[in-house]
Amino acid sequence: MRRRVLYASIVVIVVLTGSFLVIESGILNMASSSPTISTATTQDSIKLGDVTLCTSDCGYPATYMSLTIFVNATSAPLRVLNGSIDGFPVTSHIYTNNWTYPFAIQYKTTISNETMTFTKGTEYDVTFVATFADQRKATASATAIAS
Repeated sequence: MRRRVLYASIVVIVVLTGSFLVIESGILNMASSSPTISTATTQDSIKLGDVTLCTSDCGYPATYMSLTIFVNATSAPLRVLNGSIDGFPVTSHIYTNNWTYPFAIQYKTTISNETMTFTKGTEYDVTFVATFADQRKATASATAIAS
């Protein structure tokens, strides 16, 4: 007889720091044909998800960027996140936590770079560089179409 095993350990911790919402990630592991979500890797890394650039009528001061940054800080804590759009620096944030486990950051920021204008329907490259406490860096990029 085959038994299905469901292992769920989801802990959500919400910390509001300015315009940053930090959510500690959890692990969902299902021993069946269902997908497995895992964050275990051997190297510190970041990934970007749900990147949005809004130019007007967004319910938040325009122009703003919203995204999720998945941080896998397994060997050294995250210290700095620098973000750019099409190569222009638009945001930087310093972290002082000592987390050495995967977590996600819900990131919203108003973009006030006078040298750059955004046009609805135009595609932009969004890049973030994470610097960890041991000075190693991780880079992640995504494409967003301005709305």
